[in-house]
Amino acid sequence: MEHIIQKYLVLSQYGGYFASFENLYSSHPDYPSLFAATHSLELLSIENMAVKLPKESLIDLPVHFIAGYDGDMVLVSKMNEQIVVETEKGKKSLLSFADFAAKWDGIVLAIEPNAKIEPASHKAGKKWLKPVACIAVFIAFSFIFKHYDLLAYSLLLTSLTGLGIGIFIFRDKLGIKDEFISKMCNLGGQLSCDTVIGSNQGSINKWFGFADLPLLFFSISSFAILINPTGASRLTGILSLISLPIIIYSVYIQAAVIRKWCFLCLVISSLLVIQATTIAFWWEDGAFSSPSLFSYFVVSVIVVLLWSSVKPVIETQRSNTAEMQNLKKFKRSFPLFEFLSKEVQYPDLLRHLEGPEFGNPMATNKLILFISPSCGHCHTAVEDGFEIIGRFPDKVSLKLLFNINPDNEDHPYQEVVKTILAMNLSEKDLLKEAVTDWHIRKIGLEKWLQKWKVETFDMKVNHQVFSQYSWCLQNEFNYTPVKIINDRLVPPEYEIMELQYFLNDFQEEDEVSGTGILTAI
Repeated sequence: MEHIIQKYLVLSQYGGYFASFENLYSSHPDYPSLFAATHSLELLSIENMAVKLPKESLIDLPVHFIAGYDGDMVLVSKMNEQIVVETEKGKKSLLSFADFAAKWDGIVLAIEPNAKIEPASHKAGKKWLKPVACIAVFIAFSFIFKHYDLLAYSLLLTSLTGLGIGIFIFRDKLGIKDEFISKMCNLGGQLSCDTVIGSNQGSINKWFGFADLPLLFFSISSFAILINPTGASRLTGILSLISLPIIIYSVYIQAAVIRKWCFLCLVISSLLVIQATTIAFWWEDGAFSSPSLFSYFVVSVIVVLLWSSVKPVIETQRSNTAEMQNLKKFKRSFPLFEFLSKEVQYPDLLRHLEGPEFGNPMATNKLILFISPSCGHCHTAVEDGFEIIGRFPDKVSLKLLFNINPDNEDHPYQEVVKTILAMNLSEKDLLKEAVTDWHIRKIGLEKWLQKWKVETFDMKVNHQVFSQYSWCLQNEFNYTPVKIINDRLVPPEYEIMELQYFLNDFQEEDEVSGTGILTAI
């Protein structure tokens, strides 16, 4: 379902979020279900709705949505009196409303369009900025210090274009998708770059495949021409002419064996034909001069050696990423989470402990953090706690409690705890700023006390410090922060932000049990 969701995200102005969605979706324990898709969108704060509707409501649905149609999930686009249906494989059909409704099962996944500019899409462009800038500088120096004729300009342009296409082909081979290229590769039913590039027909040996050849050939040609424009451009043209049988074989494989066409491969073939045709009409003696051959040979050796070193690293990193996805899927399994957690003692006493509360008090789940003002990990826990209630205000609220020994009068941060608990009794509106100053801004003890110090503490404050510390002792919690959920101790391998993956499970559990407590210490 990734293809149609990717296209739907683009139509909804969320195109830059697809990489994050794909990461969450593919690692979801329920992948590749519709629930996994909606949950992953929800984790990205993309408002969505998956419902089953009566067929009469079709006319009221938005212009674009995903629907269950003829036993498959498809992307639907409404156009006047007709509907365009696009399948996962990119096949499109034009139907009337009645024809679509006949095979529509009523299931709809709809996304609220994004009204904001996508920061993610800008990041995607920035990562290409440095390498492109370096190549541009190299080209500029070559144009200044080297002599170019029209043939050299022509073959450099086609080689640089081929280099860019070769990069996209290799990325596609690794499973890395680019929004624009994905669109071009799936324009029609017979176009499928994934099928052709991923086919075993493209293997040459264990080191190189057809996906490597465009990248190698055009990178060698580009850099050789930039170093020796006149001689290398002519060699490039001649090599393109020699490669015509390979082009014919590639077209045959796509047409007769795989029976799918690769848009990127066809562009590469076209560039080689253009270069071969150009040299055929621009033949000159001296193309095989010793300086030309030597410079081309040196560049070839350097590029091949570099690629032989870099390619295994890239493939290993990609493989590790795939393994990490499987591990995330395993870790995000709610039954596993339940199995690894264990119950805390005296849960009723826990609910009666008092401390600062943030977020929506009517939220389904209540997150409680037992922290220490001197604990560095507690700073992160508080920050994550604020983030999770900000992202899921209807599902989670936050409560802070403390694990600090009241008898330890030498503890320099006793006053911080007592001040926060005192403010909780009389100045609740200033609590978040005070907690933020200490745990997130980390302004330091002296400045913090100058700003927030309370001169006298109520007996209730001392009682709460003692009660909270005693509860931790009863549970043998001699460290902070400790995480608990639904009165169960969370394994240390889970961070607070990872609780977001189980919010729906907590809610279902709450509906069954009639309780509703999400506790993390």
